Amino acid sequence: PQVHGHFRAEIAWTIGPAILMAAIGVFTLVSHFELNSEDRTDIVLNVDGVSTSWDPEIVVVGQQWWWEFRYYFDGLDGVDLSDPRNLPPADIVTASQMVIPTGSEIGLSITSRDVIHSFWIPALNGKRDAVPRRISPWKIEADVPGFYFGQCTEFCGLSHARMQMQAVAMTPVDFQAWVDEQMQPAAQPTDAAVERGLAVFEGQCTRCHVVNGVNGVNDDQPSKGADLVANAAPNLTHLMSRTTFAGGIFDLYEPDGSLNRTQLEAWLRNAPAEKPAYAEGRRGMPAMGLSEGQIDDVVAYLKTLGARPDMEVIAATEVHP
Repeated sequence: PQVHGHFRAEIAWTIGPAILMAAIGVFTLVSHFELNSEDRTDIVLNVDGVSTSWDPEIVVVGQQWWWEFRYYFDGLDGVDLSDPRNLPPADIVTASQMVIPTGSEIGLSITSRDVIHSFWIPALNGKRDAVPRRISPWKIEADVPGFYFGQCTEFCGLSHARMQMQAVAMTPVDFQAWVDEQMQPAAQPTDAAVERGLAVFEGQCTRCHVVNGVNGVNDDQPSKGADLVANAAPNLTHLMSRTTFAGGIFDLYEPDGSLNRTQLEAWLRNAPAEKPAYAEGRRGMPAMGLSEGQIDDVVAYLKTLGARPDMEVIAATEVHP
């Protein structure tokens, strides 16, 4: 059949694709606006014995090579986030695992302390860049309890591929219990090994890490920031309530619920050998030069920092060293 100069055929193959592209454009715009709209509802929490209406928004901070999550239960209005390296004190500060209640839209304010990173938990939403001194708004929502795994998706240096994050979605009742525990200061030493471990921690680890009750913002000798480019290291006040460490790449517990002591000791012995870092450039945890006795004591102290999660939470953890 005649094709060239066939008026009706030319009109059809011009109008048809135009209608198709217009339909795709409409659905794309609708999806875009839905992804970027905000429809948060305040959550009533008990915080330090006081009923608080929390606009659920979490500050997400990327740095080489781990993620920090900061909870401000009085809301972010008036909270100065302009300098990610020197953020105002938060009610809860945790690392690698972001805990959220189910059934609620959770706002995220995403930034970075050093280079550009990208926050992505595929099951909960698309990705959003974490840019130094810039706040990128985003949102996530989990309908059912569970673990949702993510990965930094912007090349950020040596351990980019080992910069993981997890969202732990809990029922509102379990989330309240988690808040109650996280608001508590660290436990005081009860035996000689733990006391020796605390002494090593205060002498070595507090150059970077914070434990509320030891060198937190309200303590006698508060942290002045970490001896790192990012000016921050993971807050360890409730380390044992998490299921991973070292930026989410190692299990903190064995499948039977016992401490993954071998891997934790290896990390304390020589962290750069376990996860590539530029420690001499103050990026990543350095080798601390601890003796085997000091490592045993530090592990004894770390074991007191928080309560072990439930077995089903430990079983659901998934890491990719």
